[in-house]
Amino acid sequence: PAYPYYAALPDPFGCVANGAEIPAFAYTLDITVPRFPTYNEEPTCMKHITTGVAIVTGAVWHLEYATDANDHPNDPATLLPYDDCWGHPVSGAMHYHGLSWKCFPNQGSNNLHSPLFGHALDGFGIYGPRSEHGKLVT
Repeated sequence: PAYPYYAALPDPFGCVANGAEIPAFAYTLDITVPRFPTYNEEPTCMKHITTGVAIVTGAVWHLEYATDANDHPNDPATLLPYDDCWGHPVSGAMHYHGLSWKCFPNQGSNNLHSPLFGHALDGFGIYGPRSEHGKLVT
């Protein structure tokens, strides 16, 4: 089962009695991430709702976009609130919508770069909030 406080919430897709009964299980993610990423001259559109993969947990990051049972666009947090890791299960797939201090505690320090947490689908690294020499990115 998901999280106890989800029991007060309906399943946004109407598959189970309430949000606490939404299962979270392992799933297959078939993606290819470039080993040597390159910058595009022009911005391009995202082709997937999945934007990256965490190297520690294997869970994915999603865009801040979701659809309800009627395929209407919604803010994902309004469909099912995020847990302490800024994630939630939908259709059995656990995924994140951001970096959590609680679930990714090593964010770097005042003089060190944040560690690598995962890879975006374009191949670039996903890091915490600190850049070179530990400076907070704003």
